[in-house]
Amino acid sequence: MKYFLYARKSTDDNGHQLLSIDAQLAELRKYTKQQRFRIVSELVESQTARKPGRPVFNAMMDDIEAGKAGGILAWHPDRLARNSVDGGRIIYALDTGKLEALDFPTRRRLPLCDVPSKRSRPATTPQPNYGARSLIGD
Repeated sequence: MKYFLYARKSTDDNGHQLLSIDAQLAELRKYTKQQRFRIVSELVESQTARKPGRPVFNAMMDDIEAGKAGGILAWHPDRLARNSVDGGRIIYALDTGKLEALDFPTRRRLPLCDVPSKRSRPATTPQPNYGARSLIGD
């Protein structure tokens, strides 16, 4: 599968950024070699993700929808989306099968191929129990 490597650093929150773009790229390149990913393009953006409208992100999603790659590799999930529009675009691409994988060296790989889509799940499938009730039982 082909991947886009995406690195982003917010321009409005320099004091709280854990890794610079150069450090993200170095870690992502190392992870790419370990996992033997096929990278189509390295994309870098220096803009906040709090508001929709990031040009590099939008171009990447357009390319995914056009079939140029099926996966995104980013340092952390919050590098991709921090607003509902961009997050929704990622979810929709997953739901339609245009985006097949999200991978992050800071998290274990999301097993998207093992998760049934909304279309294939019967309406009677029980939903997972999260939160305090899962700790004490129903």
